[in-house]
Amino acid sequence: MTLKTFEQKNIVLFSSVILCLLIINFALPGLLSEGLAYIILLTGFLLIGFPHGALDYELAKKIGLASDLKSKTIFLTAYTLLAAAFFGLWIIMPVIAFTIFLLFTIYHFSEDWHIKNHSLSLSLMMGTLFLALPTILHKDIVSDIFSALVPEQAALFIVEGLYYMALLLIPASFLLKIIQKDFDFFRWIQYGAFIAAGIFLHPLYFLFCYFCLFHSSRHFKELYDFLEFQTLTHAFIKITPIMVASLLAVILILFYREALFSNQNLFYSSILAIAAMTIPHMILIEYAKKTAGL
Repeated sequence: MTLKTFEQKNIVLFSSVILCLLIINFALPGLLSEGLAYIILLTGFLLIGFPHGALDYELAKKIGLASDLKSKTIFLTAYTLLAAAFFGLWIIMPVIAFTIFLLFTIYHFSEDWHIKNHSLSLSLMMGTLFLALPTILHKDIVSDIFSALVPEQAALFIVEGLYYMALLLIPASFLLKIIQKDFDFFRWIQYGAFIAAGIFLHPLYFLFCYFCLFHSSRHFKELYDFLEFQTLTHAFIKITPIMVASLLAVILILFYREALFSNQNLFYSSILAIAAMTIPHMILIEYAKKTAGL
């Protein structure tokens, strides 16, 4: 299966799930509860999200950052220290850390939309819309989620800014797609499903659809090809130790959250643990793209 064919099938899956969720959302609004959203999102993180991030060590070996015992030790130490440093920054200065995390997220997810030989403007718009779209109809829910991560006033300020950015970037992104002559049928389906899901679905269902069904699966396929795995079994054997270590780290943080955080909210603890591990992941991916042609 070529990457283009995989991307097209991935777009069809992504769009089909969104269409089903939208129909359920309007026909049976009580069925898509917030509690169910947490269960689905957690399952998606464990089965799809973690595996694509667990390939980082294999990627480091492929691009020469972990080629012998010394370099492997340096890479693993640097990776762990970077995650720990961001973890500490969030505890000490949560607003600054959260802002850094949002900016990294925008840039990282913008690459899902980048088209070769096209301007980065559209992809950066789409990366921003990932965060901004849910504020159009679910501003209170997004505010509650952000308020669990940073002080309430800062959360409300960020959400308000994202709201106005969404109103601006929806028409701007549409016009830019026309100007750039992006008339690919599948990309327009993806674009429409993305906008509709971001506006109408509960933010947690939107996060599941985008992060798990589109971003993580697409990125896993990209790494699977780049690392030249022969079978999925081979790939999962390679990532199992890292997945286990990452899950243990998250569980350890959750177990000791009362000692670590003044805010003992389970959601807060989980997001912080995942965010801390995501920062070195995003940096490594960008390094591989710039230096090794990922």
